[in-house]
Amino acid sequence: AEVEVSGSIEDDQAISDVMVFAGDKKVFYKAGSPTSPTKKLEFTQKIALKKGANYIVVQARDDRQLVTNYTLSIIGKDKANLAKKESPLKPGT
Repeated sequence: AEVEVSGSIEDDQAISDVMVFAGDKKVFYKAGSPTSPTKKLEFTQKIALKKGANYIVVQARDDRQLVTNYTLSIIGKDKANLAKKESPLKPGT
């Protein structure tokens, strides 16, 4: 089974980057623009689930290196029927 995690990161100044981890493995990375402030970043990532507990962490950093984490805990089952989860994140809040 797999789950699709998607969302939108917003910051009042500038977003440095967003990362998605499945357990301790980084499965997604997207950086903000190096030439102009990025105030919004969208992301989508499919993640394979293992049977049992699966921990997915979305981590966003702004240009001041303030970090926000959003953690999903999903119990993987055989032939799981899982839906997409969307969540707005604002670094530093």
